[in-house]
Amino acid sequence: MGISKKSAEKAVIQTSLSRLVLSAPTFIIPGLAMFMLDKAGLLPKSKVPRTVLDLAVITMALWVALPVSVSLFPQRGEINASEIEPEFATRTNSKG
Repeated sequence: MGISKKSAEKAVIQTSLSRLVLSAPTFIIPGLAMFMLDKAGLLPKSKVPRTVLDLAVITMALWVALPVSVSLFPQRGEINASEIEPEFATRTNSKG
C-alpha cells in the first residue's frame, strides 16, 4: 500500500513518549522513598542492610509503577485518514 511519513512520525513520537513515561517512575519513586526514609531516620547506616533496602524499594517501584505505566498507552495505534498524506487517505484494504 505504501509508507506514510506522517503515520511513521506519529508512531515515533508515541513510542518516545511511552518510553519516557515507563522509565520515569522507576527513577523518581526510589529516590523519593529513600529521601523520606533518611529524613525519618529509618535508613540503615551499615552497607548490607542499606543495599537490601535499596533493592526492595526499587523492586516495589517496578512492581507498582510498571503495570500502571504500560496501561496508559493503547496496545495498537490508530490514525485518522485525515491525518495522513492525501494519497493514503482514500486507500482501503480488504476490511474496508
